[in-house]
Amino acid sequence: MAGGQPVCETVGRRTRLILPGRASDCAVTLTNAQAQWLTDLIRQSTPQSKRTAPYSLLREMKNTFPGATQEFGTFLNNTSWKKIRSPVCCLSSRLRKNYCEPSRNRRTEHVR
Repeated sequence: MAGGQPVCETVGRRTRLILPGRASDCAVTLTNAQAQWLTDLIRQSTPQSKRTAPYSLLREMKNTFPGATQEFGTFLNNTSWKKIRSPVCCLSSRLRKNYCEPSRNRRTEHVR
C-alpha cells in the first residue's frame, strides 16, 4: 500500500474502509466484520524490517474470513476486493495514467 494505515468509518452494519494512497484515497464499503478482517490482513501484510512470520497465503486467508467458505468465494469476486487489489487504488497518478487504461464502465469511488 502506498499510504498510511487504513481507516474505518462504521455506519450501522456497514463500514467504509478508506485506504490512503499516494495521489488520492480509495474507499470501499463492506460489512463490519469484513472491514475489520481486511484491516487486520492489511496490517499483517505491511512490509516490516524485522518480519517474524511469513505473509498470509490466499488459502490461509479463507480460514480467517468472517463467514462461510462460500462467502469467501463471493467476496473474492466482489467489486470491493477487485478495487482494493487494483493498481488504481494504490498507485500514484502518474503511474496510474501510464499503466492503467481508463474504463468508462468501471465505477470508482475516491476520497480526497
